Amino acid sequence: MKRSGTTILWETLRKDPRNLCFDEPFHPSLWKGKVQNGKGTWSELGKTFGRVSRRFGADLLPILPLDELTAESGLSQRAYLRDLMQQAERTVIDEVRLWNRIPEILPDDLPVVVVHLLRDPVNWVTAQMMPSNTRPDKRSLFGRLGDLRFFKRKSGYDAWRYEEIAEAALASDHPIFRSISGQGVDKGRLPAYQKLIAFWWAANLQTRERLLNWSTGTVVNVSLSEFSANPAGVIARIYSAARWDHDQGKSDFTHVRPIRSSWKPKSRNWALAFRQLGLPAVLSDAQHLDGDALASIMDACLSDKRPNHGATM
Repeated sequence: MKRSGTTILWETLRKDPRNLCFDEPFHPSLWKGKVQNGKGTWSELGKTFGRVSRRFGADLLPILPLDELTAESGLSQRAYLRDLMQQAERTVIDEVRLWNRIPEILPDDLPVVVVHLLRDPVNWVTAQMMPSNTRPDKRSLFGRLGDLRFFKRKSGYDAWRYEEIAEAALASDHPIFRSISGQGVDKGRLPAYQKLIAFWWAANLQTRERLLNWSTGTVVNVSLSEFSANPAGVIARIYSAARWDHDQGKSDFTHVRPIRSSWKPKSRNWALAFRQLGLPAVLSDAQHLDGDALASIMDACLSDKRPNHGATM
């Protein structure tokens, strides 16, 4: 998901010259003729997109924000992604628009490793609602007032389009929100930070459930805090899962920094929100959990959802 640390992880893999790395191949701007973005991460994709996409013509479509709520992908989208994977022996694709389409959009005849990158929900919500990395005392007056009203804000968190996506999901009673089981919760009237918590859980749980049923590839679960603390260890795990040679001398971790603090992480509002939404309480203080620990929390909830859970013979 956007703001989970995908760029910093992808950039780390990109610094290994043996890897060919593509960033967001379904971004709508590519279809408008843009071959570079503000982050400077489309160099490889900009050189490749026209040539690879040309054979699909008008059948190949981008993934717009609301398209993220759609689980199905067109045949051309699947073939395009497969073609990108075959541009080199070692390819890396940063894709934040496929949380509801994996693994179905992936080819089943190529060796694929999915890295499910998770940012703890309190920190992820903070990154959505306070998108600037500027020091609090340097933020605009409007921004600082928004910070003070953090737990009461109803809207104004659409920098990465999750407000638009979440509101559309609520309006259509999208199945992903059925994992929110809080008693008497009117999801449409929740404050922004609670809607984001609900969406973080619903979207990542959807991805996790799909990946658990995937039998043709490998999954590596990583948390952003885990990667920030030990980038070398995480990269070694990914390379091992992909059966790629891992030469420490070809890796560069000097750009990796600790993640910034969450907004008032010890506020009782966080724990209260998870309790009201019916989500595991441990998630309200999950900043030091690794990817496998977060995945195991989801697995336990998915196990509870199964029809025969707890049945006796």
